[in-house]
Amino acid sequence: MNRSHKHRQAAESRRLEALHSLRILESGPRPDLDEIALAAARIFDVEAAVIALVDENHVRFKARFGIDESEVKREHDLCARVIESDSVLVCEELEAHPDVCLPSSTSQGPFNFFVGIPLCTREGHRIGALCLWDSKSRQLLPAQLKTLEFLAQMVMLAIQLDESAATLHRDAEYLGEIDRQNRELELIFDSMHEGIVVQDKVGQIFKFNQAACDILGLTADELCGRTSIDPRWRAMREDRSDFPGIEHPSMIALKTGEPQLNVLMGLNLRDGTERWITINAIPLFTAGESAPYQVMCTFADITANRLYQDDLIQSREAERSANQAKSAFLAAMSHEIRTPLHGVIGMTELILESDLDASQRTIAETVVNSGKHLLGIVNDILDFSKIEAGKMTLESVDTELVDCTEAFLKPLRYSAEAKGLKLLFRSNLAQINVKTDPSRFGQIVTNLVGNAIKFTSEGSITVDVHAELANEIVKLTVKVIDTGVGVPDSAIPSLFQPFKQADVSTTRVFGGTGLGLAISSRIAQQMGGDLCYSHNPAGGSIFQFTAWFVPCQASVAVTSRGSEVQPLRGHILVAEDNPVNQMVLSRNLDRLGCTYEIVGDGQLALDALARSRFDVVLMDCMMPVMDGYEAAKLIRSSEDADLRRIPMIAVTANTVDDDLQECLASGFNDFLTKPFGVEQLYAKLSSFLDQQATPRSA
Repeated sequence: MNRSHKHRQAAESRRLEALHSLRILESGPRPDLDEIALAAARIFDVEAAVIALVDENHVRFKARFGIDESEVKREHDLCARVIESDSVLVCEELEAHPDVCLPSSTSQGPFNFFVGIPLCTREGHRIGALCLWDSKSRQLLPAQLKTLEFLAQMVMLAIQLDESAATLHRDAEYLGEIDRQNRELELIFDSMHEGIVVQDKVGQIFKFNQAACDILGLTADELCGRTSIDPRWRAMREDRSDFPGIEHPSMIALKTGEPQLNVLMGLNLRDGTERWITINAIPLFTAGESAPYQVMCTFADITANRLYQDDLIQSREAERSANQAKSAFLAAMSHEIRTPLHGVIGMTELILESDLDASQRTIAETVVNSGKHLLGIVNDILDFSKIEAGKMTLESVDTELVDCTEAFLKPLRYSAEAKGLKLLFRSNLAQINVKTDPSRFGQIVTNLVGNAIKFTSEGSITVDVHAELANEIVKLTVKVIDTGVGVPDSAIPSLFQPFKQADVSTTRVFGGTGLGLAISSRIAQQMGGDLCYSHNPAGGSIFQFTAWFVPCQASVAVTSRGSEVQPLRGHILVAEDNPVNQMVLSRNLDRLGCTYEIVGDGQLALDALARSRFDVVLMDCMMPVMDGYEAAKLIRSSEDADLRRIPMIAVTANTVDDDLQECLASGFNDFLTKPFGVEQLYAKLSSFLDQQATPRSA
């Protein structure tokens, strides 16, 4: 008995530690949890629903509907008993349990029915429960219990995602401190009057400042027109060997198009003195060109300050380690969140296909929209991480911008109309065809217009697209003008900073991570432009996005990426270990008209391919026994020529570029990122069912 008591105490201690680590007890109101509690009450047609968190002595209702109290004592409370059960706790006749303490109801009669399901962390700790009460006794069907499990998963996803965002915010503050230290070191260099020279594409200096003349010990006439390969330079490496002019950082930057940073060089000046400098060479590009047309070199005299180099190296190493840790964290969180989210969204969308009354359909649509909102937050965090790590790259495809803009505005019109707002679109050209990344361009438009709709309660939103051609380059200006609440002057300086919102209270009212504008601004900068804000004289906001593009032919322009789902013919092998995802895939394949076989791991997939012929393989990457990567490699190395050529699509919850490249390197032809809908599944399958494809190069 003593050992059993100690075991229970240890388990309870670990459970409480997991609860407090989420920091949810101290957080403010959570509208997202309130919506889930309300949705649960309406789905099951009960009088009360709560999201309860169980601490040492109390049961605290983080979200409640139909209940007066915000907390009750833990002793004799049914919610507290739920965390002691293995699954769902159902009490159909509460009158038969006089020892149970019932919360006070906002309805007339006493409660006589109760059902509760534990809220479990990924480690299995039960931190609380999702509980329902009603005055009428009832029995729940298995399908209803499954829906209750889905709602409990959504509660934990919301709680854990909020804590993940908070952790990322703390990481960002830590990185900001490192960045502050780096800026202090850069200020030391600035105080030494950093030299700047600009060289043309053959390396000839044509612009410079006085500090450059002072550091190099040359007059303006002597410096102007020189190149880095001029034999009059007397440069040396750190070991005092000759530093050839052809290997000067500016010449390498012009040749490779890659920045050369913090290159150390020694100079023997003509007065006999020795000087050491650090050089940064940055290539400058014309929009759309792959070769630089100029290079800008900045250099600082560090002769008296070389002792600071060790501090600089250590600081940058700490920043690199922090970025690696952040990237690893985001990759893990992406996989952990997207896999169950795929099931939640997919299963709820399947429910929407069934016969539902208007109220039930509204509730199910709310569940889908909440899941997609969570997915949007995950995507924002991952996009920002890619930008910060310098890993976000833009496609360059032929795009018709006017039609493309209208395509992205189409779904937003429904949101505007639902609020009684007018969404207007104006353009100075009938067509404008350029090379750009339509998805990223649409991401900016969607973010700006979505924000305008969110922060506008009445009036209109106008999207104005203006283009002008100069020197065979298109300058595009997109204005999003609303009549909403506007932005206070005090908040404008931090408007495009990550994790910032114009007013802290707007997070509670409108939601969001504070990353959308920061991401849009960085994408605009990658497109050679900028994103800025100004007040609307009529009241509201004006966000203006500018970018520079190379024009292209209209005949091949991309306008949108949607496609109508048509029936397909094909026999598909599905390798997926998650039962929920198996169900979602099977229903979607039924809708597409495909036949299929489902197996639970890579080895079973190999066995199925040995006994049957399939047109396409859909394979999850992370499975027990044998994962998708290993199975794909074995298929591509098979002695059977037909098997080696079979199209394979990886199904993965990872979105990091390195993980997606690993899919292609393992032999997959393409990949689907969870969560995905039937349209994305159709697009991938349709590209392989008409012809046998070979693996794309990684």
